[in-house]
Amino acid sequence: MNESRVPRVGVWRALRGLGHYRFTDAVWPGAIFGLAIGAGGAALAIQSTDTATRVEIAAEVLTLGGVLLAVTFAALAFVVAIPSGGYLRLLGETKEGGMQNFLDPFLVAVGTQVGLILLAIGYRIFAGSISSPIDHVAFAGLGFLVVFAILDIAALARQLVLHGILRTREAVIEAEESEGSGSVKRLPERRG
Repeated sequence: MNESRVPRVGVWRALRGLGHYRFTDAVWPGAIFGLAIGAGGAALAIQSTDTATRVEIAAEVLTLGGVLLAVTFAALAFVVAIPSGGYLRLLGETKEGGMQNFLDPFLVAVGTQVGLILLAIGYRIFAGSISSPIDHVAFAGLGFLVVFAILDIAALARQLVLHGILRTREAVIEAEESEGSGSVKRLPERRG
């Protein structure tokens, strides 16, 4: 394969790719609710919990992050494995611009969930030995990522619904093409 034709993929490229979205589309609702509910809720929880309790919460978050990552990879495998050539052509004609842009939200979700898992592991390891301000900022970041990652799953559901709609269009096009070609007629058998 020609190296110049190989598309660039990755979490950071997908995040940069969000730049073609309107700002409100890129931050609503995930980032806004992540800040308000996740970081805000974490800030309130800091006032009523000690470090040991927050470390236990981080352990629960670690489990949740693993489950979210598994769900995301299952959905990504489903979306990548099924498309036919006709479907990929149809997807390329959408305003989203093809398979790579269609898959970018999955990469953003994977990056978010990996960040969530790494922060939860780091928090569990270092929370008891770091200063309170750093502990509080890390816990608020963990709260933000939890809410953002959960809402990102909802965004992936949107992608899967779009996938279903496009698959339906592909099926209609294929049915119309097969009807247009007519039925195969058999010639009478030659006798003699």
